[in-house]
Amino acid sequence: MGLLDNLAKRFNATVPPTDQEAIAAYKERAYSFEDDFTSGDKLTKSKALKSSAVYASVRVISQAISGLPLTVKKYDGANQIIDYSHPIYKLFNYAPNNVQSCVEFKELMLTDLLLDGNFYAVIKKDRRMNPTALFRLPAESMTIIKTGLDKVEYTYMPTAQDGKAMKPILYSADDILHIKGQSLDGYIGISPLLFGEAMIKTDIETRQYSLSFIENGAHFNGYLQANAPLKKEQIDSIAKAWQKSYSGAKKTNKTPIIPSNLEFKQRSLTPAQAQLIESAQFGIGDIARLFGVPPHLIGDLQRSTNNNIEQQSREFLQYTLGPWLSKIEAEITRKLLREREKQNVVIDFDTRSYLRATAADRAAYYNTLFNLGALTPNEIRSQEGLNPVENGDTPFVQVNLARLDQAGIIEETEVGDSEEKVSNSK
Repeated sequence: MGLLDNLAKRFNATVPPTDQEAIAAYKERAYSFEDDFTSGDKLTKSKALKSSAVYASVRVISQAISGLPLTVKKYDGANQIIDYSHPIYKLFNYAPNNVQSCVEFKELMLTDLLLDGNFYAVIKKDRRMNPTALFRLPAESMTIIKTGLDKVEYTYMPTAQDGKAMKPILYSADDILHIKGQSLDGYIGISPLLFGEAMIKTDIETRQYSLSFIENGAHFNGYLQANAPLKKEQIDSIAKAWQKSYSGAKKTNKTPIIPSNLEFKQRSLTPAQAQLIESAQFGIGDIARLFGVPPHLIGDLQRSTNNNIEQQSREFLQYTLGPWLSKIEAEITRKLLREREKQNVVIDFDTRSYLRATAADRAAYYNTLFNLGALTPNEIRSQEGLNPVENGDTPFVQVNLARLDQAGIIEETEVGDSEEKVSNSK
């Protein structure tokens, strides 16, 4: 199967003519990846999550974004005002529907994007075309139908209920919030699992080998040799007894008792086996690179120090979370804002909480902006979670600076004023 055949399965020109054919097509398109570079079982989302590095990468990114508030800002002249009553603000900061909280919804959104490369949600609107609810649709049940050069529709196959197949549901493009990952055709996103299948399967199988090595007893790596031929029943009985008595990490230090007609032949661990076990640590770095996550965030601290972890965390926000946030903001703007709102409404995730440094660094930051007149005392207090104070909305600026070409004039003026004051005092 070609590398991109999985994508073609989920991009059809027409809807299957019968319900049975539709069901078969959707089942065939069940989420899995297989290409010419790997062999064995197909990699599914549930199998991929058995890799601790994959699970940790998905968890770190999805939880980091799910906790960010989404702001809806309206332009009032040159000023930006947060519209707390806007329907989009309520959907992404309170609840998108009656089943999920906003945090759960955003976390699921990123989980779908990272594992499938696509997130779909059906948009419910009122008579004024304001969005009132968002309901997530499983990516593996969605098909994109191209109806023109710049037009697409979506079909959704509901899960069968009580053994009864459900009919596909057709949605227009305006009714589906579709956020895509990296795409090759602009219509459907590509999952990182598609290109990372080999390293993910290697990581899982390497750890399974290590587990099997431990469970089977690392100290007794060898075989039993009989001094005389044995029947199959005897071999099975000896193997079962040995497995029960000496296999497993908790039993590796027990002293084996071997019958006189058997001899234990020790077999040392080969360099290839030892290297395979040690290579599990390198798989973490490969998978972290696949998802764009700093290794220290998923437990790999080999190359991390107290000096560079802060820098890596900032790079995580800029190069990992930033592109995902931009994709989400753009799709929300395109699908959830009314046309007349797109001119003066800005959708933006507030990432200031992730840029908060130490108390000393924040104090220096606030002090610089305050002295420039860029922040008022109440704006600083608001960013620190403090209540406003009276007369705290007035900006201040230092006045002991002057333009270079006016420095001499100002100095002469100050000297003249000083001499006049001295003369008057006399």
